[in-house]
Amino acid sequence: MERRENSEKRVLVVVDTSTGETRHIVVHPAEEELTLRELLAKHGLFQETCLLTDAQDNVISPSARIRDLRSQQIFIKQYPLRTLRSIIVENMFTGATEAIPVTEAQLDWTVKEFLQSTGKY
Repeated sequence: MERRENSEKRVLVVVDTSTGETRHIVVHPAEEELTLRELLAKHGLFQETCLLTDAQDNVISPSARIRDLRSQQIFIKQYPLRTLRSIIVENMFTGATEAIPVTEAQLDWTVKEFLQSTGKY
């Protein structure tokens, strides 16, 4: 992996697709070791119930280190449940997973609204 010069700073373009807001985040050399979750949270942009993708719609893990990112564009997406049949919820403490089916009445909800209604968020 090539090393960046101290004077060279990366700029991430972060697009929130639900609001249309675009932010340009200048990544300082010391921030290269942060995870994407940490960097976005630092700028008030991270939500646990969103998907992070690149321009080709490939999912990017929030745990990815900034130094390892290949994409300079990050898209924050809140999908309506209409696109899903069920949501698999993982308990991070026990590792147990549970598939919760999406009902007809919930089809236009966001993932965050759904998880809040089930008490899982």
